[in-house]
Amino acid sequence: IGAIARSLQDKARESVSVLDFYANGVSGVAVDPTGVVDSTLGIQAAINAMATIGGVVFIPPGQYKTTAPIVMASGVSLCGAGNYIGISATREAVSSIYAQHTGVAVISLKGCIGCKISDLGIITAAGAVPETGLLLGRSSASSAGYHKFESVSVYGYYSLAAIYSIASEDNIWLDINVWVFGGGAKYCLYTGISDSLSTGAGLTTSSNLENKWYAPFFINSSTDANAACIFIQGAQAVGSWSFIGGYLTAYAGSYIQIDSGTIDALDCIGPFTFLGMSGELLEGGDPIYGVRLTSTGTHTLPGLTVLGMRLAFLAGTNHYQIIQPGNLVLESPNIHIKPPEAFPYALCSLQRTQIKNGSVIVGRLGEPTPLTFMGDFANYFGAPYIAASYTVDSQNVFRLQGTVNGTTGNIFTIPSDLRPAANMFFFVLANGAVGRVLITASTGVVSVSSGSGLILDLSTIQYKIA
Repeated sequence: IGAIARSLQDKARESVSVLDFYANGVSGVAVDPTGVVDSTLGIQAAINAMATIGGVVFIPPGQYKTTAPIVMASGVSLCGAGNYIGISATREAVSSIYAQHTGVAVISLKGCIGCKISDLGIITAAGAVPETGLLLGRSSASSAGYHKFESVSVYGYYSLAAIYSIASEDNIWLDINVWVFGGGAKYCLYTGISDSLSTGAGLTTSSNLENKWYAPFFINSSTDANAACIFIQGAQAVGSWSFIGGYLTAYAGSYIQIDSGTIDALDCIGPFTFLGMSGELLEGGDPIYGVRLTSTGTHTLPGLTVLGMRLAFLAGTNHYQIIQPGNLVLESPNIHIKPPEAFPYALCSLQRTQIKNGSVIVGRLGEPTPLTFMGDFANYFGAPYIAASYTVDSQNVFRLQGTVNGTTGNIFTIPSDLRPAANMFFFVLANGAVGRVLITASTGVVSVSSGSGLILDLSTIQYKIA
């Protein structure tokens, strides 16, 4: 109804198949879906054919060998027939580009605007290893980005990172599967404002804002202690990066790392959001950090949101769900991280005096944590009454609870990161009279200095950690 007559030529101009083009520019040598003949120039010719007006380049089922980077053009969509049929480093997609070279990328979007890549596998194997699988960035100060990636797998061996996104903005990523098998790469995703890993792409430094990821699946096999599934190189013009759902699997290093101050010695613009992500350690591996925050110099990280994250760790005293250095201020964070699977498999190390406003509940700090008595002090009541313990709420308020008895002297010690900034006195109920409790800021020792044979109610002792 209402159809308009159009020529076959006009319809053909809207999309092309790579099988319509010749490999190596030689007539009679077709683009090869079996991965035997080099298809680089044929695929590139198909993209170039759509570069002037924009359109769809279709990659039918098959594995297409390439020996140089495939360079995208603005407005072009590169669409396969499916991105996943199995797990291997040589064939895991219905339609896949199989790179066998040491170039800057399997697919480069340098300087491009408004591209789409979907239903496609990007793979490499050990041997000739490209620097990256997907390369995004700018060729000038002008904007680059506004891309959409949907149902794309990036598997195999890379020397720098599987996905390397530098100053590419307003991108949407949906159902992206990444597995770094090796090749020297430490990152599934690396992003920042400048080409800090020194690719051969010649990328231009600029702002790096507005990237949204939905249900990514990252696996990192790197054994490097500084590896990360997601690495964000923070700077003044980096922010508005969001990850919604998804799964992270790490062998070593961290699941997520945000580094501040290394590039331009300035604070990030923020925010950074991680909602409902989960993760597990790769078989045989031992990641040390969940969310690892690092800083060169003293900086502020605004608007960090981490909600509902569940990460797996091996047992160990130096494993961290989240770790914040003393030279990094968290401004208005919203961090609610579930306890680790079993205590004490992972710790949380936050500098409470360096958290400004916001809401923070990590691990079991929102639950009562028992205290270890000193001297002859003990709980006055047994179960089911509350034992001497502490909690820390989302506003950094430290509270004691329970009833204890003993003689004058030291009762217990408060952990170093939860102590007040200065010595504090509290008046408490003691045997129906008033007792005085001192918290010594430098040592965290809680002591009582009035009366003997005391029964003390601790529930009035609280302060804000700041």
